[in-house]
Amino acid sequence: MSLRPKRLTPPVLFGMLPATSSPGGPGRRHWPMSPSRGLPDAQWNTSYGGTNDMKKLTTFIMMAAFAAMVACSADTTEIAWVNSSESTAAINNIVWASGDQQWSTAGGYADADVKTETREVNKLAGTVECDLWDGSDFVPTPIDSINGNPVNSLVLNEGSSEVFILVVQ
Repeated sequence: MSLRPKRLTPPVLFGMLPATSSPGGPGRRHWPMSPSRGLPDAQWNTSYGGTNDMKKLTTFIMMAAFAAMVACSADTTEIAWVNSSESTAAINNIVWASGDQQWSTAGGYADADVKTETREVNKLAGTVECDLWDGSDFVPTPIDSINGNPVNSLVLNEGSSEVFILVVQ
């Protein structure tokens, strides 16, 4: 038995192989020798996988793209607030973006750098409102600054989790 094939046929365009008679039966696509090493079938991958490898690669790319879409669509934006020690009293009823989310607790959040719980928000831009303790009740009061900036509105980055420092006097 000779390991040398009778006839070598080069592959045609796009990696397709000519149909030859092979151990797998007539009409099976078969490349009898390794194009790079000249090794016989028995010593090389006989299922010259041009199309199988492409199917595997395409399937992998599609699964990766699907996973990326699922991961990106699941991004949540979260915020929390800190009542700065520069505030004159406790704050409460912190409202983000006209009611998108609200933070309230019995007795409010003290003016000693107390942090609220982190909550998920839907709107990425909006104003912040809160109530300040006046000695007998919480009354709506304008915010003097957020993170040291004299503003009462914010624009958030999607998927971020941020903590903002409020100064209310």
